Amino acid sequence: MRQPKRYCRPFKSKPKPEGYVFGRPSLYRPEYCQRAIDFMRQGYSVTALAGYLGMSKDAIHDWINRYPDFCHAVNMGRAARVAALEAKLLTTSQGLGVTAAIFSQEC
Repeated sequence: MRQPKRYCRPFKSKPKPEGYVFGRPSLYRPEYCQRAIDFMRQGYSVTALAGYLGMSKDAIHDWINRYPDFCHAVNMGRAARVAALEAKLLTTSQGLGVTAAIFSQEC
């Protein structure tokens, strides 16, 4: 004998409280701002910063877009990076050091 179709109500979750954020929490921490400036001041790129922090380059760029304080820190780090690389270029007299310093600039 054939059984009648049973209609189920769609599942509805309880309403979430104000300010509830869905998804996995970000691994970003505010202390990464100073670490980014200090690391990039040594001449390292954003990609190297990602490796230093143990994150992907996409995660770093996501943080740059999402957190204004981190964006500011990375911009300061980029400026310090350029200063470090230019100082290296000016103190290197000839040879491979000059070529390496010229091609290590990141846009």
